[in-house]
Amino acid sequence: MRNGNILREIRLRRGISQVALAARAGTTPAMISIIERYGHLPRPDLRRRIAEALGVAEADIWPEVADDRAGRA
Repeated sequence: MRNGNILREIRLRRGISQVALAARAGTTPAMISIIERYGHLPRPDLRRRIAEALGVAEADIWPEVADDRAGRA
């Protein structure tokens, strides 16, 4: 499953609109749309804010980030 699909699925399960998620994460609805639609990997600070706004770990949305960090440890 693409990251954008994961983000969208989590967001919808929580009943949060793109507009509301953007406001909670301090970004624009357009950026949330780009991430969901194209699987764009946002910069680390935005990944963290989006995950916090949804109440999940970054790795729940972007598993490759956790895999990459584990490979460097």
